[in-house]
Amino acid sequence: MNIACCGIDREQFHAAEQACGCPVLYFADAPDRRGDVRLAYALRDGVPIRLAVVGYQGAAGLTACDFLCSHLPRERILWLCRRPEFSTEARRLGVHFYPVGPPDTVPPNQITQELIRLLRQQPEYNKGGITE
Repeated sequence: MNIACCGIDREQFHAAEQACGCPVLYFADAPDRRGDVRLAYALRDGVPIRLAVVGYQGAAGLTACDFLCSHLPRERILWLCRRPEFSTEARRLGVHFYPVGPPDTVPPNQITQELIRLLRQQPEYNKGGITE
């Protein structure tokens, strides 16, 4: 299955993508839709997702997480946000909150470790032969 990302620059997320061993789908903002909306449409169309990673900051990230919660089981959303005051709202939504700056300012190994931790909580993770 796939990891889906919105609000994240592919170049900055490359190391995490390599370490996780899962295909990563990027849903970039477009003139007609934000990345989280494009991701939700992909889910509606049946694209299998194991984990969604939201890189939008602040209120935009909260909005994206809230929107995605209606399309994904709550335990499958990771929000990378540098503003710790949003952690309470993330908990309310059931979203995994990782209090770091936007992905382009965080050492890739930090994000990689958090992704692997969340993926290991899912039984199908070890079936794919994924290693650190």
